[in-house]
Amino acid sequence: FVVRRKMSDPFIALSNQQKALQAFVTNEPKVITDELLSILYSIAKTGKVYFQWSALKHLIIAHLNNNLSQYPQQDTKDDSSAHTVELLQSLKGPPFTIQRLCELLLSPRDYYSSLRKYLFAFEKLLVGMSLIEYTPIPEPMQSPTTNNNGSVEDENRATPMDIAE
Repeated sequence: FVVRRKMSDPFIALSNQQKALQAFVTNEPKVITDELLSILYSIAKTGKVYFQWSALKHLIIAHLNNNLSQYPQQDTKDDSSAHTVELLQSLKGPPFTIQRLCELLLSPRDYYSSLRKYLFAFEKLLVGMSLIEYTPIPEPMQSPTTNNNGSVEDENRATPMDIAE
């Protein structure tokens, strides 16, 4: 007896994430949902950015601000965090270090116990780095079609006529 789970369509998931991110950018208050967290987890795992940086940086800044509240109040919090947010806002695209940046966002206490060290590591990922292009959401692959005699036709497959020419 085999149980098959229905796999969610990754294109639908990306589309839902895109809609959630756009709603996050335009709506107040800024609430980080599981759908939005899944964007950061995906980037932390794969390093691929499927979303416009202009929208994604709003999510990163909001999550960074949430993380800062996990650390005890210190004098450096206001100056350093403001500088880090300015650095993020000044970037024209996702930094090359976006994968590590998302790892730090998702598990700040796993890596740094003090706020000063956390912010220093975060800023280090943003300063002097090259930018990457976001990867557009890929188009779903079309399945091959079958002809009347039951054989599969693939548009990209060479036919005997192609080879003869």
